[in-house]
Amino acid sequence: MAIDVTDWPEDPEHPRYPEGARDKSALFPPEPLPFDFLKAGRRYLFKLSDRRFPEQYWAETIAYVIGCLLGIDVPPAYIGVHRTHGVAGALIEWFFVDGEHEFVAGGNRLQRLVPDYDRRKGTQHSFQLVQRACIRAARDGLSEDWLLYWAHAFLFDALIGNTDRHQDNWGFLVQSTPDGALHQRLSPLFDNGTSLGMEKHMAHVQGWDDKRCATYVAKGFHHMMINGDDTQRCQHFRMVEYLIDAHPTLKNELRGRLMAFDFDELQRCLFELCRLNVPVPLTEQRVNFLLTLTKLRYERLCEILS
Repeated sequence: MAIDVTDWPEDPEHPRYPEGARDKSALFPPEPLPFDFLKAGRRYLFKLSDRRFPEQYWAETIAYVIGCLLGIDVPPAYIGVHRTHGVAGALIEWFFVDGEHEFVAGGNRLQRLVPDYDRRKGTQHSFQLVQRACIRAARDGLSEDWLLYWAHAFLFDALIGNTDRHQDNWGFLVQSTPDGALHQRLSPLFDNGTSLGMEKHMAHVQGWDDKRCATYVAKGFHHMMINGDDTQRCQHFRMVEYLIDAHPTLKNELRGRLMAFDFDELQRCLFELCRLNVPVPLTEQRVNFLLTLTKLRYERLCEILS
């Protein structure tokens, strides 16, 4: 179902978010809650598509479905509609509550390690540097296995073809206790709109066969390099290969995630979304293209993890 956000009150502190390339606004659900899966008092981002790619907003919701099927922590993302403005967008549950946690973007921690780190271009964004930031966080109260977190992130991003996990699209949730201690955990995998082939207009990919789709999939790269002295970003599948070569104990974990992934359920969910009557609907043509890409990525990941 699509959620009508026409009368949702805007967050007075953050009515419009300037970050990123896509228009977004911060809203709160009204009371009483229109649906029981929404959270009272929780901020939601209403995120529109890039004007060049009208269907892009669907990527956030579809990525959430894929995250659920993988059992990986992705913020809930629904479809919202603003009737007055005549627009639809992704309605994304914010992943922390003000006053309970502070979000520290990964880029902040990387700048501690490299004071001249370029946040605008992100050309120094490497897993080598990220590991240093996570090791330091582990000494300062990080409560989870950061290596497993990144294994899940690389698997998820490879499956959806996400090219934009930049230094500010991951980070740490920090909580102070009354005794002054700090507890940290890594954020859910948020901001997944630059993925799933949504930058391709259907008129341009009509007639693509599996070979052409496979060529496109093979050209998918992470935002991140492996090492700081690399000259280019790491290809999606190469990052997974690198991680399990360096840490073989992760292989069974990632294989298990893939084996549990229900492709038929993904297909069912996507065709159900096609039934929504919203501005810029999800078409069956788009779904079939998306499923072809996802299946190719899935099969390649299965080969790597076999």
